[in-house]
Amino acid sequence: MILLTFDDCRIAEWAAAIPLFKQIRLRATFYVSNQETITAAGWAQLHELEDAGHSIQFHGFRHVYVTRVATRPEDWEGYIKNEIVLGMGAMYAHGFNPVHFAYPYGHYSEESHRRLLPFFTSLRTLNAQNPMPYERIWGAFDYDTGRFDRLAKENAGPGAITPIVMHKVDPVRIADLAKRGDAFVTVEDVKWPR
Repeated sequence: MILLTFDDCRIAEWAAAIPLFKQIRLRATFYVSNQETITAAGWAQLHELEDAGHSIQFHGFRHVYVTRVATRPEDWEGYIKNEIVLGMGAMYAHGFNPVHFAYPYGHYSEESHRRLLPFFTSLRTLNAQNPMPYERIWGAFDYDTGRFDRLAKENAGPGAITPIVMHKVDPVRIADLAKRGDAFVTVEDVKWPR
C-alpha cells in the first residue's frame, strides 16, 4: 500500500490532476496550508478532491516552522492561537474537518508532539529515521530527497505501507508508483490507535 500525500496550497494543480488520479485509482491525502490565500474557486476545488475520494487535512495556517516560533513555554499559546486555531477555523468555515496534521518543513520537537497531539489523530514528520515516541506520530519521505526509491523497495512486502510526500503532481513518478500494483490509501484509511 502507498500512502501518498501532497503538501502546501497547490490546489489548482491538484484539482487538474483529478482525471489522472482516477485513471490509476490513486487516492491521496492533501495537507493544506495558507488558508487565508485560498479563493472561493480554491475551496470548491478542495471539495472536488474530497468528492473524488481524497482526504483533505491540515498543514498549518501560515506554514511556519514550529521549532522556530515555539522555542519557550510562553510561545505555545501564541502558536496554537495563530497557527492552529486560525487555520482550523478557516477549514471548518469552508466545510472541512481535518483531524491529521503534517508539520511544515517536517520540523518538530518532543514538545510540539505533546502540545499538538490533543488536537489531531496523527502528526506527520518528514523523517522516519527519527525516534517516534508516540504511536500516532509517523514519518514520511519527500520523493525529491533521493530516499524515495530505497524506501519504496524496503516497504515492498505484502501489506506494508510506503509513506511518501510530494509537493507538485509529478505524473511520471506517480505512473511509476502505479506500476507497482499497490493500493493507494489515504491517511484516513489507517487505523490510528487512540
